Amino acid sequence: MENTLTKANDFIGETSLYEIFNFIDNNGSGEHPFNHLDQYSEANFRSLALFLRRYACHIPSNVLSRQFPLFLGDGNNQLEDSMAFSPPQNKNNLPIVDPIMIRSEFYVQGLQEINSNTFSHKERINKAYWRGALTGTPSGNPQENQMDFERYFSFIGGEKTQLQRVRLCRLARSFPEFLDCKITSTSQWLYSETIHARLNDELLISDQEPFERNMFHKYVIDIDGNSNSWPVFL
Repeated sequence: MENTLTKANDFIGETSLYEIFNFIDNNGSGEHPFNHLDQYSEANFRSLALFLRRYACHIPSNVLSRQFPLFLGDGNNQLEDSMAFSPPQNKNNLPIVDPIMIRSEFYVQGLQEINSNTFSHKERINKAYWRGALTGTPSGNPQENQMDFERYFSFIGGEKTQLQRVRLCRLARSFPEFLDCKITSTSQWLYSETIHARLNDELLISDQEPFERNMFHKYVIDIDGNSNSWPVFL
């Protein structure tokens, strides 16, 4: 079982929006002081920096210069006075724009694929379809049980989990004639490889599939993860 290093709520350092976009040039190159980032966080950081360089002129100067603890993960319910993805509201936090939205130019390619779609509704598969990562806010606090995999897993993927995406996929397994729903990634969680293997044994896991697969089906499910599911709104 792999080492239990947290993959959510990753604290990067104390910084400001102004400092972030000045670490990176217009081509996304440049050095920054956060040399401990893994590949995923590094890509997210550079996407954020390029986005800020592009739109800094629209951000008030007092917001640009303000120092925040930066988290390149989803903010937990206790987070205050910080920058993070999906932080809690009303606690003086600054939410970071979704990095997938930034890298996809706000889903330009997805919109083009939708506009070029020639399938009539009658030609589409008569099922409700969903693919996505295992994200969301579990009931209780799994972090308090992170040294005990089985207790930790009970919050994330156990039979009584409150994570809606796991529950949807189990429902789909019971009604395959109506639902085609699978999880494509478990990377947000501790023990992610073990959780992935456990859910794969339950036939709840799928490889990632192209966006256009959504258009082959009559019904597409919108189910929130850490926040709302942006691509579904296309």
